Amino acid sequence: MKNIKTSKRMYLSAFLLISLIVVVNSFPSNALAESTSTDAVRDVVVVEASGLMDPVLVRMMEETLEKVDPNETIALVFQVNISGSVVEDESVVALGKVISSSPVPISFWIGPSGARAKGPIAELALISGDIGITPGSKIGKTGRSIFPSNSSEEYKNLGIDEKTINYEEAVEKGIARSSPVLLEHLVGLEGFETISDVESGEIRPLTQTRFEEMDPPDQFFHSVGSPAISYLLFLAGMGLLVFELYTAGVGIAGVLGALCLLLGFYGLAVLPSNPLGIALLIFSMLSFAVDVQTGVPRFWSAVATISLIAGSLLLFDGLSLSWLTLLFGILLTVICTIAISDLGLA
Repeated sequence: MKNIKTSKRMYLSAFLLISLIVVVNSFPSNALAESTSTDAVRDVVVVEASGLMDPVLVRMMEETLEKVDPNETIALVFQVNISGSVVEDESVVALGKVISSSPVPISFWIGPSGARAKGPIAELALISGDIGITPGSKIGKTGRSIFPSNSSEEYKNLGIDEKTINYEEAVEKGIARSSPVLLEHLVGLEGFETISDVESGEIRPLTQTRFEEMDPPDQFFHSVGSPAISYLLFLAGMGLLVFELYTAGVGIAGVLGALCLLLGFYGLAVLPSNPLGIALLIFSMLSFAVDVQTGVPRFWSAVATISLIAGSLLLFDGLSLSWLTLLFGILLTVICTIAISDLGLA
């Protein structure tokens, strides 16, 4: 009986000893696994922002800043190539507050080469406290500062309120650090880990980088809100409606024309458009319609062409269309309407 009890005690002791060893060994292992797992998910998020600062872009930046998790993200980097802003100062100030209060370090990279950071985006970059710039890129033309922190004498001495400064000046004045490529900018972020190959000297990132961009619908409306696209859509919409007006039935041209016109109006509503320019473009299409109806391009076609040119030049306040866009829009409109009149398609 004693032997049986002794055996049970031995088995129980052995079981407890083995269990204790397993438990003790599992603690460091689990702790290491948890630490490794935590480090693995902490990455850098890079978000591209280009074009004009419009409501769509500002909303995307705000949503990205609000959803970023400090437990999963080392830093949030905005890759910018922005030439101006079409949003109210209040929206920019609100975005600046989100940037300054973010639990995750915010950084701006002006790249790739040839990129611009003009207007309020330059002030937002200064608020972040970390800017990288590529050779060939520029920053500045902020105008009157809308942030109290950027209204000091030191800020005014930077000389970026009325002009843009290039890569060399930005680095020399301490506004930005030299970052010819994105990886070099990321390496300068605190917590970003790399490994160096002894033989080749190549630096490889250990920290993962996650790239994010706008959702397709937002990207679509952001593109429509650009001056060139909204201008061409507006002309195409009116031209197709004029063509459809003098043809039998309601065909695909009318549907496409209405869609293009609506999208064009959306772009003009977002951008700082000039009512006089819009009125001249509408008048030009009505004038073209007179000769399209008669089937002979005469006096009204000349009036329409002059009105089209004037309206195109006056369409936007503070923004300018490229000569290529202007030539394409004007010539295509004139050629198509005259061709329709000559061929008697109406």
